Amino acid sequence: MTKKPAFGEQMIASLGILLATAIWGLSFVFSKTAYYDMPPFWFLIFRYGLAAIVLLIFAHKKMKLLNRKIFTQAIPVGLALFIANTLQTSSLYRGNVGSTAFITCTYVVFVPLVACIFGNKLFRSQMAITLLTFVGLVIFSYDPQQGFSNGDLFALAGSFAYALHFVLLGKYTRGIDSLQLTFMQIVICLICYIPTALIFEPIPAFANFTPSVFTSLAYTAILSTAVAFFLQAAAQKHLSPQQTSVLFTAESLFSAFFGWLILDEMFTSRQFLGGTILICCMIAILIVPNMLIKKRMNENHSD
Repeated sequence: MTKKPAFGEQMIASLGILLATAIWGLSFVFSKTAYYDMPPFWFLIFRYGLAAIVLLIFAHKKMKLLNRKIFTQAIPVGLALFIANTLQTSSLYRGNVGSTAFITCTYVVFVPLVACIFGNKLFRSQMAITLLTFVGLVIFSYDPQQGFSNGDLFALAGSFAYALHFVLLGKYTRGIDSLQLTFMQIVICLICYIPTALIFEPIPAFANFTPSVFTSLAYTAILSTAVAFFLQAAAQKHLSPQQTSVLFTAESLFSAFFGWLILDEMFTSRQFLGGTILICCMIAILIVPNMLIKKRMNENHSD
């Protein structure tokens, strides 16, 4: 029987998830200009390739211990991540950044539904927190003046793929080493991106490698990919997929914060309200499941 993670372990794991979302929130500032100079899928090839090299350098001893079990479990996780990233990139081609970011984060609604398909039990209070998180996300992120675009269908499909990635990662991460799983995810994505780029994009020229591209590659490969994916894989040993998905909505908060800090973008009263709801939901999703478990244990003891 799998041991239930202690509340202290869940808090540390939550901090790891929040750190990952902060890294991804800042990565938007770094990669925003890179796509003007480098075709997106080729940029992703270099990003994931550099991330794989970094992990090999710093964790080559663990990579020597890769076995068939890790390969088998990492394949569906890596494919789900590749599909999600590809759909999100396709959405950005056809739509605007704001609506793509908002629709992608609707994985917070899909995660409990996908988790139920895989046999995970869901309390009504957890579903209520999930729906309230979605409401907070709408208030914080959705701009009625911009509306939706033609790329919304790709973003919605990508959101479901991200939800599947959360659930699969939660299913497999407790059985294998987090660094090894992170490395395999990155390698699988890299292998899939190479034919995708060759089919849909021209091969980049030397002129595409501008200083902004190198800066973005350094940040996104090392921090956004190698470090952040490891933090997610390690944290999901102690958190449920639903807890992780709610915490991951903090990415929108960090994106807005760094936009204010670096790009002088202002917060609106609507964003303050939506952000407050999201923060309350992040706290609730950690506390409520533990309260329900303790209550059920007390009821069993009393019987």
